[in-house]
Amino acid sequence: MIIHYCLFGIILNQTLDGGAVILAVVVIFISITLFKQNQYNKRLNNTRTLNKNSTDFTFNLFRSNRKMPPSGYRFLADNFEFYRKFSPKQQKLFAARTIKFVYDKNFEGRDGQQVSFEMKVLIAATAIRLTWGLKYYLFPSFHSILIYPGEFYSGFSKAVVKGETNMAGVVVFSWKDFLFGVSDQNDNLNLGYHEFGHALFVERFKETMDDVFIDNYDRWRRLIISKGKLKEAELKHTFRQYATYNEHEFFAVAVENFFERPEKFKNDLPKLYNLMATMLNQDPLASAQRYDRSSF
Repeated sequence: MIIHYCLFGIILNQTLDGGAVILAVVVIFISITLFKQNQYNKRLNNTRTLNKNSTDFTFNLFRSNRKMPPSGYRFLADNFEFYRKFSPKQQKLFAARTIKFVYDKNFEGRDGQQVSFEMKVLIAATAIRLTWGLKYYLFPSFHSILIYPGEFYSGFSKAVVKGETNMAGVVVFSWKDFLFGVSDQNDNLNLGYHEFGHALFVERFKETMDDVFIDNYDRWRRLIISKGKLKEAELKHTFRQYATYNEHEFFAVAVENFFERPEKFKNDLPKLYNLMATMLNQDPLASAQRYDRSSF
């Protein structure tokens, strides 16, 4: 396809005047860019479609060039303790991944909720915290983040809930409860970590994550089922009671504890903790965080 465009450009260059040639070159460039973007999306197995209310075509085409503004760096430092502990190089990488997530997803407020840039950064940084050690960090199976002012009725769950993650590629938050989770980063209650923990499971199911995550999640599942780790966690009061509802909730609650109370998690359930550290390719208790330079 690209070869055809190049030949077409040569013919135009020989037959048209200067203005027409410039126009033709622009058309060819856009066509090639679209082709490359389509191939990239296929490689990521990202089957999402842009929401009708999302930003215009030109913005979506070139959004990968967007950079975190200086105020964004300060905002991350003001709101995330782990970010302040990163080296300058790590902070730059984390900010780059965060802003890429912001422009990769469609954020929508519901029930009158307005969505600011700062809100998007808070949510994006929470997501990127989970995938910090992974190469595929953008949750490619998810295209939209819906934000309600408070608890909302879920047609899927048929109940009033604080958050929800579904296979259709949507993560939903009560903003009030999301903020509550971010406000105290050591109480093992973090709605953002919890819902993006569910999103990680969806990515594992669709096999759109790193092999290290997919392979070790299967080990994790066998460990909690065959070795009784779910019951052990309940007896030791490592996680809150909701973790025992099923293996999916157990994993989501474990993610919250991994980032907010890693010391207790590791002391009570060292095998599970170490397996999660391997699965996510990061350890909150390590003095130096690992990260993948190739995806910057």
